[in-house]
Amino acid sequence: PIIRRRLYELVLQKLLFNGSESANQLSRESDSLGNAIMPKVLLVQDHRVEQMVMSAMLKKLGCQVHIVAQGLDAVQILESEHFDILLMDYDMREQESLIATQKIRERERDLLAKHLPIIAVTSSYDDKDQSDCVASGMDDAIAKPIRYEDLEAKLRRWIQND
Repeated sequence: PIIRRRLYELVLQKLLFNGSESANQLSRESDSLGNAIMPKVLLVQDHRVEQMVMSAMLKKLGCQVHIVAQGLDAVQILESEHFDILLMDYDMREQESLIATQKIRERERDLLAKHLPIIAVTSSYDDKDQSDCVASGMDDAIAKPIRYEDLEAKLRRWIQND
């Protein structure tokens, strides 16, 4: 039988101790651009296991991670805190991710605030999903299951362009 705790420890060990050069390189590049050495990432994810896995990957990439389970919680946090990028679970119930994204974009327009890159994290990314994401104001998407290399590429693209 598989012991959950042992499986969890093995997954975290694999995530945290492979590819540490990539994390150091991302941190150095961010620093050379004048950004904080540890980019701040807001992760909106309602599944605990996915929170742990994505958080471990982001920390390995040298990011500071703040996790919330609901899209509307993210809207509230963004009123008082600054983040470099937001990873939004697209598959939340009742299209909460789209509603939250629209509220964030409205607030940016109203306050003439700096554009926050929002990346949809989705289990399927078909044409309808893509048009819904773009219409709500999301900038990009990444497919589940998340691959470390894909996540690193998205962070590089959007944090450097920031």
